[in-house]
Amino acid sequence: MTDVVRKIMNVPGLWRGNGAQVKQIAAAEKTLGIKFPEEYRKYVEEFGCVLVAGHEWTGLNVNGSDNVITATLSERSNDTRFPMNVFVLESWGTDGIRTVVDEAGKVYTWQGGKLVPDCNSISEYLDYCLKDLKDA
Repeated sequence: MTDVVRKIMNVPGLWRGNGAQVKQIAAAEKTLGIKFPEEYRKYVEEFGCVLVAGHEWTGLNVNGSDNVITATLSERSNDTRFPMNVFVLESWGTDGIRTVVDEAGKVYTWQGGKLVPDCNSISEYLDYCLKDLKDA
């Protein structure tokens, strides 16, 4: 079990989808032309997608903008500057802000054609998402 999966399992009030099969994950990678980092693969395999502490993370076995394929392809078609080696983890819904992850698992903010480094891993980004829960 990866660190991010273990952390998510301990979140109170977690909404989760249905876990994805390995073949679904491989098909998503093929469609997007990228390789998901191991943390994301394990997260999607376990949960499908989640709503954690008000953050809607993309995944599989879900429709619409929470589907990693739909969200990433939408960004690619809406902005030719969107990097081909990242996928959308979270759409903030305001000001075109997206949290994206590269194949190495590093997390960035994407907005207005700029990619700004945020966290070294999805697990570290989860800590950021959970900060408000810990402070409450």
